[in-house]
Amino acid sequence: MATVTGTNVPQVVSKQFNFDYRTGWSQEVTIEGLKRNVKNEAIKYSKFAQTISLVENGPTATMTARIDRDQMSPVNSAPEVAINWEILGQSAQRHVAENPRISNGVSSRDIATIKRQADAVVNGDITVANALAEATVSGVSYAFEGSSGYGSGSLTAHQKKLRILLYKYIANQETTITSEYVLRKNQTVANNYDLKMSTAGVENVWSLSALIKGESMPPQISATISAASRTAYNHDSGTGEILEGTSAVWNFGFLKQAPQISYTVGGYAERSQEWWLNYWLSTDYPVYA
Repeated sequence: MATVTGTNVPQVVSKQFNFDYRTGWSQEVTIEGLKRNVKNEAIKYSKFAQTISLVENGPTATMTARIDRDQMSPVNSAPEVAINWEILGQSAQRHVAENPRISNGVSSRDIATIKRQADAVVNGDITVANALAEATVSGVSYAFEGSSGYGSGSLTAHQKKLRILLYKYIANQETTITSEYVLRKNQTVANNYDLKMSTAGVENVWSLSALIKGESMPPQISATISAASRTAYNHDSGTGEILEGTSAVWNFGFLKQAPQISYTVGGYAERSQEWWLNYWLSTDYPVYA
C-alpha cells in the first residue's frame, strides 16, 4: 500500500489567467492532494466553475477548474464588484402650491383665499381688480397693491406671490413642470448588506448624509448635489405646518424608489435603484431614520 507523507489538505499548485475579448478574464486553478479530499474540493467548485477535470493517480488526484471572472461568479470567488452611480434629470408635474419660489411664506389660509377669489372671478361674481384689492383672511387685509389702493403703490414680495397664485388659478394653471435630480445606483450585489439596503427605507425621504452613510456614496456625487443641504420647507411659519394641526410639512430630500433586482446563477444579483430629489409631503413620505 502506498504511503502519502506531508499534509492531507489539498494544495493549489498553480493558477493560470486567460483573457478573451468576448468573455473577459478567466482563470484555471490546479489542486492536488488525497483523492477523497480533492473530490470534495471538486464538489465545492462545481457550484461556480465552468469546467472541472479530475485525474486520479492511486491515492492522490489532481483537479483543474476553469472559473470565468464575470458577474455570475459567487460571493466566495471574490470578483471585482462593479458599482456605477449616475446623476440624471427628469421633469415632474407638481401643484403650484408646492413651488418654493411662489409658496415660501404663503400660508395655507392665503392659498385657500386666493383659490376662492379665483373661482369667483371665473364665475363672473367679481372682477380681477376687486380680487386684487379685496383679498382678506379672517378680517386681515391681504391686498395685492400698496396702501393707496389697486393700480398704484409698490408690491411687497408677499403680495407678488399672491398675485401670481391668483393669475395661475384663474388661468387653470394649478400645476407646474419642475426639474428634479435623480440619483441611480447600479451594482452587482455582493453581500447581504447591499441586498437589505435595497429594500430599506423605500418611499422614505433620505438626507444626503444618510445616503453617504448607508450607500457609500462617492464624494463627487455629494459635491454635485449640493442643494440637498436645504432643510424642510413649511408653508405656515407660525405653526410650522402646511395645515395647522396636521403635523404636515414639505421635506426636501431624496425619495427612495423601489429597486429593480435581477438574480443570476451563482448567487449574485443585479440591483438598480433611484432616489428623486425634491420636496415631499411628510405625511405621505416620512424622513428615513
